Amino acid sequence: MTELDARPDTPRRARTRERLMDAAFEVFGEQGLAATSVEQIAERAGFTRGAFYSNFSSKEELLLALMARDKDQWLTSLSERVGRLFPTGGSAVTEDEIGAAVAGLIAGPFEHRQWLLVQNEFRLLALRDPELARAYAAHRAGLEDSLVHIVEQALARARRRLRIDARSMVRVVTALYQDTLERAMLSGEEGESLTPVHTELARLLAAITDPG
Repeated sequence: MTELDARPDTPRRARTRERLMDAAFEVFGEQGLAATSVEQIAERAGFTRGAFYSNFSSKEELLLALMARDKDQWLTSLSERVGRLFPTGGSAVTEDEIGAAVAGLIAGPFEHRQWLLVQNEFRLLALRDPELARAYAAHRAGLEDSLVHIVEQALARARRRLRIDARSMVRVVTALYQDTLERAMLSGEEGESLTPVHTELARLLAAITDPG
């Protein structure tokens, strides 16, 4: 833990960090980490360079904090949506209803295009930097563990069972989601619609689950 990390996290400092992370999310998605300067992040957040270094030692440290924050927010949101979409004691989800269920689960507080750009930025940096690779691997493992738990809860509530193990399902669904979204982005068709993502995921889930 660095000296900066050991500072008390006062409400004011917490708000400053949040604004810096929000700004970095925007700028990293627009330009990538390498092309983004500390000054650009600070300016977008409405702060000075000094405010940045009072909270983060580097852009990489900020990126790690940003990914940890957004992972926690996304998992919390996803877990809450599982509870709303699949109430305890509800009827089994049929194959015809899987598409609507997928749409409800994917809908959330995140801008998918920007999220994917920042995620890919993190992954590419990790492939080049051994220290970031360890952080990325830990981030990915923690996300996967949490998703396995949420998937198991969702399937139990939806009264469907997997034909493969939950961890394999999480890896396949995550890869398909990213690939389908990237294809839509590259073709210029993603716009505000996630219909291609919904369709592909619904087909996959119908193929690897059974009522039960």
